[in-house]
Amino acid sequence: MDSAFDGRSVDKEAIAKVPVQMIVGGEDTKPDNPGAFWDWVHATLDEQEDLMLREKGRLETLKDLRDDWEANGIRVGFEVVEGVAHESDGVRSSVLRWLKPLVRGTLRK
Repeated sequence: MDSAFDGRSVDKEAIAKVPVQMIVGGEDTKPDNPGAFWDWVHATLDEQEDLMLREKGRLETLKDLRDDWEANGIRVGFEVVEGVAHESDGVRSSVLRWLKPLVRGTLRK
């Protein structure tokens, strides 16, 4: 996490100041389909990293991302919504429940 793409550094302290929620369906375990995103990943990362990413589904990838961010001092709200695959409708109520106190706190300031 020490450097982003194109050699830019990552401001971990700035990220740590922002509330972060990572949410994923418990059934979202299949690797992503090929397409423009993976073409970009392949062009940006070396081939070995690309292959490692393709072997995991979103659930495992997001767990790895959470662990990396937390190891770098960034607190993360993490939720696995059981019975849901890759579908926004299945996680919407959890997202709204997480956002509600943040929105209320912002409006009261």
